[in-house]
Amino acid sequence: YVNRYRLELLQTALLYTVIAWILTIPLRLTFPGALVNTLLLLAAVALGIAYLLLSSRKNEAYLSATAPLDQNRLRRHSRTAWLLWVLFVAVTAAFTTAKQFGSEIWFGRPLHLDGPHRFAQIAVFYALPVVTIVLPLLYSKARTLTEKYEVEIK
Repeated sequence: YVNRYRLELLQTALLYTVIAWILTIPLRLTFPGALVNTLLLLAAVALGIAYLLLSSRKNEAYLSATAPLDQNRLRRHSRTAWLLWVLFVAVTAAFTTAKQFGSEIWFGRPLHLDGPHRFAQIAVFYALPVVTIVLPLLYSKARTLTEKYEVEIK
């Protein structure tokens, strides 16, 4: 049932986006954190409007529509999404470390943070890539929803 599948996947995307938006509220102390928080808010509003529009259609013909979905392809895409996400977070963390502490590491000096504000600024650069976990989570949810809304052929 493709329309029920789409509606629940959209609902899940909205839920994940709202959770990510709430978790990034403390990151508004810095410009990148405020930008990501605002973008997540706009995405949540857009997803909410789309969800309301799709959920307003209640007729049985719309809800009973079927379409083929390749579960093996979704499984491959889910694995690829997780692999790319882990790679993205690792590369971003390495780049952030090199950018923030490269000189100290290169010259063998001790790492030094000038107070809690500087620590918060650096922590934001490490935390922001983790917000993108929403994407591989949606791929995983899409795969499990195909099993839930699969039509049994009789």
